[in-house]
Amino acid sequence: MIFHTDAAQAVGKVPLDVVRDDIGMLSLSGHKFYGPKGVGALYLRARGPCVRVRAVSTGGGQERDIRSGTLNVPGIAGLGEACRLARERREDDAARLRGMGQALFAAITDAVPDVRLNGAAAGRLPGSLNLTFPGVAAVRLLRELPGLALSTGSACSSADGKPSRVLAAIGLDADDRASSLRICLGRNNTAAEVAYAADRIIAAVGKVREEGGAL
Repeated sequence: MIFHTDAAQAVGKVPLDVVRDDIGMLSLSGHKFYGPKGVGALYLRARGPCVRVRAVSTGGGQERDIRSGTLNVPGIAGLGEACRLARERREDDAARLRGMGQALFAAITDAVPDVRLNGAAAGRLPGSLNLTFPGVAAVRLLRELPGLALSTGSACSSADGKPSRVLAAIGLDADDRASSLRICLGRNNTAAEVAYAADRIIAAVGKVREEGGAL
């Protein structure tokens, strides 16, 4: 059996081992770990057994006939350097992001005690939070927080406007899905920015509830 892993969110954040995890194919995207936009990579297992794919773009025979076309050399070099830095900094980045995420969650729940964390408290991506604010429309919250980069779901599904299917899969009902915000911290965020974000989110929840911005 060939097992494909979408590791776009995992590279540079959690340990990855294609041999240990018996991964036949693994895809990653450079901009997810501070590499150039528009470049990614596909790992194909070379043995035990070898994984082969059929070319969808033919021509010059580049990439061992897997994908023909002029290679994006600057992008490839940037991706490689981003991979090197991600491997070098992963543990330190993860510890720092985990601490900031915990601080953000604690600050919000101290002021808004009915907030719920979606997913397990442990074993999650460092610095990644998905929070449900019961009875409060997440889209209304977003309008009150123009200075913060937040979302109600993944960037991939931002155009459809539908609540996250992942939240549905872990058991949230329609109202809770519509009351949930996705918050992700990154390498360049600071403790001061986390405190600012917490204050803004707390104030926005209070304002929406006072103005009747509930579901």
